[in-house]
Formats: sequence, C-alpha cells, structure tokens
Amino acid sequence: MKKLIKYASNPELPNLDQLVQVPDFLPPPETLAKAQAVERVTIGLSQHVVSFFRKEARAHKVSYQRMIRELLDVYVSRIEQG
Repeated sequence: MKKLIKYASNPELPNLDQLVQVPDFLPPPETLAKAQAVERVTIGLSQHVVSFFRKEARAHKVSYQRMIRELLDVYVSRIEQG
C-alpha cells in the first residue's frame, strides 16, 4: 500500500494581479539555427592544444573542431567590439 503524502506547508500563491511580465531575453530561433559560411583552412596546432580540445569535446559530446571554431568566433567578436 502506498503512503499518502500530506502537503501541509505549501507556500501561498501570489496574487495574479501583482505579477509582472518579464521581457523575452532569448534570441529568436532563426538566429540560433543560422548556418554560417565556413572556409576550410589548414592550421598547425601543438599536440597539447589538440589533445585538450579532443578531451573536452568528448566530455561534452561535440566536435573538437567545432569547439575551436566557436572559441575563435568569440575571440574575434570581442576584439571587434573593442
């Protein structure tokens, strides 16, 4: 037989007239799914760097090349912003 759970200390619900709508801060889906033009380049990286990105990529189940590309994208964006 299952135990009946008694919820005696429920918090009071707020008055719905006092709720405030928060502006949407998430980007629209079309900007998230935007495909970027990719130019293939050959670059020499140290074994230490490649090993690091491969290990981190495996842990996060993504491509290590994608991680490097996104890192460079963020770096360039910050430099361009000043």
